[in-house]
Amino acid sequence: MKKQHAKVSHINTREEKHGDEPVLAIDIGLQMDVGAEFLDALEPGLRGAFYGATEDDDGPPTKLLYAALGPLTWACNMKDASLEFHARAKADQLQFTVSVKKLKLELLAGGTVSAHFHAQTNPTPDQVGRLSAKLGDMVSISVVPSDLFAGGGASEAKGDDNGED
Repeated sequence: MKKQHAKVSHINTREEKHGDEPVLAIDIGLQMDVGAEFLDALEPGLRGAFYGATEDDDGPPTKLLYAALGPLTWACNMKDASLEFHARAKADQLQFTVSVKKLKLELLAGGTVSAHFHAQTNPTPDQVGRLSAKLGDMVSISVVPSDLFAGGGASEAKGDDNGED
């Protein structure tokens, strides 16, 4: 995903151990609305399982087939992805290597998917402060999977996520 508008919905700073060393860590909750083609990026053909063509439209399917379906959880454990927070001034941009977890998808009428996910990283104290200032804001982000993940759909991307944070 390149330069996608997203809301910084949650930030949690914590300490984790790398061996015996305490290391600053942060969980970043992000929410964004994307087109239903995002589903096909997760797994080819997935959009067609939830969206159908409207009677008047020859374009991509946008009619939600199961309106009563609640949010879906997608097994995702994308490690070593690049997360960039874009800004007008280069000095205001932030870039992290992250693990992406806890992907939840809310399917909406009209071919929109509300995607919620958490990114986990080890920032500097300065980055924590700069990122905390973005809490609740709409920002422009790019998420680029690592080479390991970029090669395939979700069948290759499902990691060893055992529900731990």
